[in-house]
Amino acid sequence: MARIATFARRHVNLLLVLAVIPLTVPLFALGEKIDRKGGLGWDGSIYGRMVRDGLGALQWVDSYYVQRILPPLAIRLSLDLVRLEVTTRTSSRSSVVSTSSA
Repeated sequence: MARIATFARRHVNLLLVLAVIPLTVPLFALGEKIDRKGGLGWDGSIYGRMVRDGLGALQWVDSYYVQRILPPLAIRLSLDLVRLEVTTRTSSRSSVVSTSSA
């Protein structure tokens, strides 16, 4: 039993990632599909534009959304790092993963 506890303490981050994956996969397949503004929904279209524009979004966001720009920028950075094209589909799926792991 002590070996399991030691392993869990040393590999807690890995165990958390492994716990999130089975929870995230059904969201992709069975998650609610929104039929507004390209599947992003009402507010989501603004966040999708933030992902698409990256740092350029700082030029047009108002004071309400400027405090909410960090998650879309993190999604944009992660898409750029793995060299995925920034589309509505990739940004919305990345959003599901970031929300599930938060």
